[in-house]
This record gives sequence, structure tokens and C-alpha cells, in this order.
Amino acid sequence: MKKKNMWFAFVRLLCLIILTLTGIGQAIAGQQNWKPDKITLINANKPGGGVDRRSRPIAMEMEKILGIPVVVENKGGAGGAVGTMFFLKNMPKDGSSLYVHWQLPFSGGIIRGAPYKVDDIAVLCSYTTIINGLHVHKDSPFKTAVEFIDYAKKHPNELSLGFLVGSSDRVISKNFIEHFDLKIRQVTFNGGGPTRAALAGKHIDAAIVGAETTWSALGDDARTLVLFTEERSPFKPDIPTILEVAKSNYPGQTIPEELYMLSNWHFFGTHAEVKTKYPARFQMLTDTLKKALESDAIKKLAKKNFWVPNYVGPEPAQEKLKWIHKTALKFKEFFIKKK
Repeated sequence: MKKKNMWFAFVRLLCLIILTLTGIGQAIAGQQNWKPDKITLINANKPGGGVDRRSRPIAMEMEKILGIPVVVENKGGAGGAVGTMFFLKNMPKDGSSLYVHWQLPFSGGIIRGAPYKVDDIAVLCSYTTIINGLHVHKDSPFKTAVEFIDYAKKHPNELSLGFLVGSSDRVISKNFIEHFDLKIRQVTFNGGGPTRAALAGKHIDAAIVGAETTWSALGDDARTLVLFTEERSPFKPDIPTILEVAKSNYPGQTIPEELYMLSNWHFFGTHAEVKTKYPARFQMLTDTLKKALESDAIKKLAKKNFWVPNYVGPEPAQEKLKWIHKTALKFKEFFIKKK
């Protein structure tokens, strides 16, 4: 009798194990075969900027790959903090909603007290880096950066310089002004689109914003005087870098790293919970983005619009997000309005 009871107990345990493994297998299969009715991509920037012009074609390519709608919604404001908070608080945390933004505005929101943390976003990938430049209108009398710098020195507060608040644009602008000891009127904007619109309308004399996006948005209406990077752009090889300008015209100066090391780093992400609770869905999303960025359609579009699609996967991209955040903390006074 005792042996019979032990046998029944063994059979019940074996059945329980089989049922449990079956349930786990079904759950994994469900994740792998998961496909929502649609995916919503929250762009934490206003319409018309570089993020908007790049993310919408990428979303269209994702639609082709997945066979479902990928809808882009702009939620700009406060340097991206409005869109970030909207995404984290209102969008479902099941992989059906994505987020696109760039650094340093992402960190700027945290520095200004927005209720989110770096780790609230799981980075799916970074997809491009946009270098910054000093741009003037095509009708501007300034043909070179040296002409602009020297004129600003001799005519205090006559010229105006526009840039985006809470961004690498602002960090570069501040360092540019301070390094060359310029007395210049500073005009801040809440988006790259409005900054370029002001330049195109001749409401400001110059702007420090993303170069590739400016070339795409304004074309021949803008003239780039210098690029804040170490190497010249393959798209515009005739434009000098700030290091070249300094070496040729201001010998003996040590140029701050912020004038040639910072850039506008762009990324896609989702809720951190998706990566931990739904790893298969997370992997599907990052794989889809990789395919989209490597597609001929995106490569062709990117070349036409002066940017380079470059997929960098979740782990290194997450580390880059954190590294840039640490850099932002060194310049947190640039992200906070003085009372």
C-alpha cells in the first residue's frame, strides 16, 4: 500500500512538472509569436526637426517589415521632458510603444527635475550621430568662422546666436562664446526646427545646431562656417573643423574638448519593464530596427539627407546613454534657467 501511494505521488509530481514546462513553453512561444495590432512611436520632439524627419521614414520601414502600422506621435516640449514623461506614464509597457529621442536633451530633463531616471528607458539601439556646426544665412556677410569671431569681438552684443536649450548645442555654444570671449546675444529655442526656422527667417545672425539636419532642412539657404568635430564631414569636405580653425588662426590655444567631442547622439528605446518582462518582444523590436536601418531605402534616404544610419545594439547603446548623462551632469548649470 505504501509503495502504491508513493507511485501515485510520483505520477502526480511528474504530471505537475510536465504541465509547468508546457506552460513555460507556451509562454515563450507566445512571446516569440507576439505581434500587436499597431506600434506607437512617441517622438519627444516637436514636428519639423531632425528627429522627426529621420524617425518617420524608419517607422515606415518598420511597417513593411512587421506588416502592422507604426504610428509616430510628436510630444515635444521642455527639451523632450514632456514627451518622455508622457511615454513613461501613459503608454502601455508591453512592447507596443516605442520612444525616440537624443542626448543631451534626455538628460537635461532629469537635471531640471523631471520625474524620470536614465534607467527608466531600455535602449533598443542608437541609430545615428549628428555633428554640430556654426551656421549663418546665405545672405550673411560672414564667409568664415574667423570673420564671425573677429566681428563679434569688435562689436559687443551686436550679433545674435541661437541654440536649443538643454542640449549639446547649448553646451557647445556656451563653450564657444566663453573660449573666444565673445559678447553676443544668446537666443534659446525649444527645438531644432524652430532654431533653423529663425535662421532661415533672418531673425538671428547665426545658430549652433546639428549640421546634417541643417543641410537637409535649409539646403543652400544656410552657410556652415565651422564644424565642432575632430574630422571633416564626408558630405561637406570643404568645411573646416574648429580644431583646424584654431590651429591656423589662433595658435597656442587649447580648445576645450566640448568643442569637438560632443555631438547629437540619437536613440530608440522602450520601457525598462519590456526588457525584463518580455525579452523576446524586446529582441524582436531591436531586430526590426536593425533591419530597417540596414535597408536600402533608409540608406538611400540618409545619404540624400546628410546622415549616416548606424545601428548600435542595446547593451553598448545603454552604456553610451549613461556615459553622456555623466557628461551632462558636469554642465548641469547649462540646463537650468537662472532665476
